[in-house]
Amino acid sequence: MNHLRYLWNYFQSEQSYYQRRIDLPNKPFVFSIETTSYCNLACVMCPYPDMTRPHQMMEPELFHKVVDEVKDYNGMLWLHNLGEPLAHPRFDDLVRYVKKAGLPCGMSTNATLLNDKRADRIFASGLDKIILCMDGITKETYEKMRVGAKFEKVTSNIERFLERKKQGGHRTPQTIVQLIYMRETEAQVPDFRRRWTHLADKVHIKLFSTWGEQVEGISDLADAEHRYEPEHTTSPIRHPCAYLWRNVVVTANGEVIPCCVDYDARMVMGNVRDNTLEEIWHSEKFRRVRQDHLNARFLDTCATCKEWVGGPANRTYPLGKPAVARLARLSRRV
Repeated sequence: MNHLRYLWNYFQSEQSYYQRRIDLPNKPFVFSIETTSYCNLACVMCPYPDMTRPHQMMEPELFHKVVDEVKDYNGMLWLHNLGEPLAHPRFDDLVRYVKKAGLPCGMSTNATLLNDKRADRIFASGLDKIILCMDGITKETYEKMRVGAKFEKVTSNIERFLERKKQGGHRTPQTIVQLIYMRETEAQVPDFRRRWTHLADKVHIKLFSTWGEQVEGISDLADAEHRYEPEHTTSPIRHPCAYLWRNVVVTANGEVIPCCVDYDARMVMGNVRDNTLEEIWHSEKFRRVRQDHLNARFLDTCATCKEWVGGPANRTYPLGKPAVARLARLSRRV
């Protein structure tokens, strides 16, 4: 990772968004690579049970291609999307490839497969961060949320993983025990923090995603205050979504989609098997979606989404022209 190129690319993306451009000078950040679209659970707050696209593992060669394209300017690379990353038979080799390329990486796991053998593979891989999902402080709540998982087993897996990290003197990965904030878990947040704070590096209370209101019943699990961008639930004002100017997600079969909310890959912009990420990023298809947003036409997955990010146009955001010009000159030296 070249930090100057990362910063320059970031500011170019921000500048392009607030100037409302559709032809972008910046390259696409890859937010996440879906190393597998297979999961062993059917959680009530996740659209995985309704997903119709194939359940598969990403081939290492395809994974390498994506990493090679972004290694000079990308930031944190997450190795998950809809699937359970520890289900990939070569998950640790994929992590090593990212680390060899000079990028930080992390993954989120339901911890059902987190046995001692996989734990040792994680420690040896160089993984920077791991999110350990534990949605509930009681057996009743947890198993109601995480359908197919066993409270006692997952609790034991996480406790043992944290203990082995400490005993082995491993500096990485940073361990984050996470609970999704929703109506069912709200009252358990204080106890959850007390339960895990002294064991993990961090406790995270994750805001609730409705997945663009695409799946019946999911949005009913949380009130507005539990959600990302809670004001979007009632506000009539909507701006173009900045994700279209910043980043992409690559699915297990190589399809490029604008964001992780598009769980069933309805808005495929291209496939990295056939084109480079830059070619897809600058394609007519991607430009058309940006133009639709600028014209207040929100189609497909975007039509019902209330988790968009962004704001009103500003011709000089984020640095102003003089500072941007100086940064541009500096970036050319690296």
